[in-house]
Amino acid sequence: MRVPQPFYRSQTSSWYLQLGKKQINLGKDETLAWRKYHEIMAGLRDVAADDSCVFIIDEFLEWTKNNREASTYNWYFGLLQSFAETIGNLKVSELKPYHVTRWQSGHHAIRVVQRAFNWAVRQGHIERSPVANMEKPTLIPRDTIITPEQFTLLYNKIKDQEFRDFVTVLWETGCRPREIRIVEARHIVNKTWFFEIKKSKGKRKHRIVHLTPNALAITQRLIQLHPSGPLFRNTKSNPWTKNAIGLRFDKLSDKLGFPVTAYVFRHSWATLALKRGVDPVTVATLMGHSDTRMLERVYQHLGKDDAHLQTGLLRATGVNVSVPLVPESFQGQ
Repeated sequence: MRVPQPFYRSQTSSWYLQLGKKQINLGKDETLAWRKYHEIMAGLRDVAADDSCVFIIDEFLEWTKNNREASTYNWYFGLLQSFAETIGNLKVSELKPYHVTRWQSGHHAIRVVQRAFNWAVRQGHIERSPVANMEKPTLIPRDTIITPEQFTLLYNKIKDQEFRDFVTVLWETGCRPREIRIVEARHIVNKTWFFEIKKSKGKRKHRIVHLTPNALAITQRLIQLHPSGPLFRNTKSNPWTKNAIGLRFDKLSDKLGFPVTAYVFRHSWATLALKRGVDPVTVATLMGHSDTRMLERVYQHLGKDDAHLQTGLLRATGVNVSVPLVPESFQGQ
């Protein structure tokens, strides 16, 4: 977690330290202010483990940094730093489930907080976790999809162009959310995003994301704004993070009344492509799969879709069947 540092305020000619929601005046003399700062921080580290939530979070993050992948550490760091800033100097004995849900109510965010305190129990820092048995929202199944009509509702709920660009490209290309987060101008080759082997999932072959005219236009517009670094950024011009994207979709899910995650777009794209008659080999190739086995495992629920099977039957017998594509209200946006 980010360690708070003293800062100088010229209006009062004094040094201060921000700890959670509390601001401490360290005095006007810089040398004395830093001495007081180190005394305060040393005191925080000496607090008994069962007395400080921040202590538990710090210790868990330090362990994660040394024992888990960097991507896992960064994911935990972003969420737990945000959580720590909301609870300030709260003691473990004072921590309640509502402190977590007031901060975030998403399944993954709650699970990360639980993991930190469950880890503390296993390490012997505390006897029991105060959030071990708290309720989490139901995790969205991996084969959940959103319909074109639901996408239109979702799109219209988004007010900023930055996130509209993000979800539009997700919806139209079926790419992985990570690929949108990392794509840069240097990855653009003709009408595609080209990721070399070391940047592709599995690191076994190059990954090519083919772009629709709309997705290509968005990409070209963003290249003008961000000629270097990630193309897709939030309203503050910061690259999207996994945590920030999850928060946006959690809030949208609450507003819409149906669950949405970034990966749902990929499953929806594949499902709709298969329903529209695109052959499985082409769908698998566009998604970056080496063969159709992943499609067969993940999208076997299509076999339970009577309407889809009926359409397939009619096509097989030569009947002309049309399936609507992108909703008219979305086209060209």
